[in-house]
Amino acid sequence: MLHPVPHLTDAGGPIVKFEDVTAGYQNEPAIRDVSFEISTGDFVGILGPSGSGKTTILRTILRDTRLFGGAVHVAGGVSPARSRVAYVPQLETVDWNFPVTVEEVVLMGVQGHRFWPWPTRSERARAQDLMDRLSIGEFAKRHIRRLSGGQQQRVFLARALAHDPALLLLDEPTNGVDIRTRDEILHLLDELNHQGITIVLTTHELNAVAAHLPWVICINETLIAAGSPSDIFTSEILMATYGAEMPVLEYQGLTLVAEQPHHFGQHADANGEGLKDGAHGADRIQSTSEEHLV
Repeated sequence: MLHPVPHLTDAGGPIVKFEDVTAGYQNEPAIRDVSFEISTGDFVGILGPSGSGKTTILRTILRDTRLFGGAVHVAGGVSPARSRVAYVPQLETVDWNFPVTVEEVVLMGVQGHRFWPWPTRSERARAQDLMDRLSIGEFAKRHIRRLSGGQQQRVFLARALAHDPALLLLDEPTNGVDIRTRDEILHLLDELNHQGITIVLTTHELNAVAAHLPWVICINETLIAAGSPSDIFTSEILMATYGAEMPVLEYQGLTLVAEQPHHFGQHADANGEGLKDGAHGADRIQSTSEEHLV
């Protein structure tokens, strides 16, 4: 577990506060009547099925959605100080054929939106420092398409860290990467969190990611629940969030969600039940739990 318990609430107040927020795109709300707080310095995971509004919450913090009702407070105000809020998008949204190198992506964050397009010597030094910090300095001149998934994630993290953000938002940062890379990303985020950056990420991975975080928020268009995984991972809350039966078990101090075994193919019987091996279901839960441990 990345943190044994949630952080103590910061005396200066929450860094993010939603008050009965309804927000979405054009004329269609994607989240309704959502209220929660995120404390300064916390590490939070937002859970929910596809289309539940996870990304919308991040984009609402960034003021990139239409606010139909309620109020969003970021860093103590009603409008985000964008220089202190950084965002890392899903890797699937990136055009990997765009002709750009690792260094050039990081320089986009270092330079910001100023008119003069050519980087100064100090800006190049800043970009190199960020790349070295995230162990991608040796790939500075390499096209981003020629990197592994974990290396690509580090590139966009370096760009996001260029302005020393107080709040880092990440949309599905472990999606589509292998187990080792996923763990490297989580531990890197944990290091950044211990350096004082508030981390908020969306994820669909209950056991591999969310179970190891100190605080999770369950969303399915509206807020279902918020709290520590040990409090939130209950069959009732998960049913309300995902609309499916999801057994819960304890394993080595973690509260985990067990996959129900499914049997497909030529060895399944007419009811799709498969062979009646009494130990098969227990073995599936055990192997699933071990696979998803960080």
